Amino acid sequence: MQFQFPPSALEQLSEIIIKRYPQCSVFVFGYRSNETTNSTAVFSETIQKQQHHFDLLIFTSQKMPFKGVDIANTIAEQSGKLITASVLLHRVSELGTKQNGQLLFFDKVLREGYRVCIDKSAPPYISFNPVAKNDDTDAKAH
Repeated sequence: MQFQFPPSALEQLSEIIIKRYPQCSVFVFGYRSNETTNSTAVFSETIQKQQHHFDLLIFTSQKMPFKGVDIANTIAEQSGKLITASVLLHRVSELGTKQNGQLLFFDKVLREGYRVCIDKSAPPYISFNPVAKNDDTDAKAH
């Protein structure tokens, strides 16, 4: 996957996440941006803002007292809502799931996602199944 996002937004995003989870691996698997222009007839000024939205998968080996939504809110607040994120937060041990849909998702993100920052002492990997099969029976059951 090819992503084209500004390094400053990615750097700010990484700093916020690392403060919360110093030992983590972060992968971007989706990105969108849009530019908004605010202008009024009363004031002769035009304000342009570029907003960035990231889809993130965060792996950590730490206990998770916070949920993904807490980090997403922190990112939005600390960036003045110019950077937002949808955050999936998982423990590294969850890579050993037996659910084929999850295996396929993790496999795609780890192979094709953009690695933002990674804890080199405990990188996430799928050791037992290098290529996940696309079996959607679990998804159909729901």
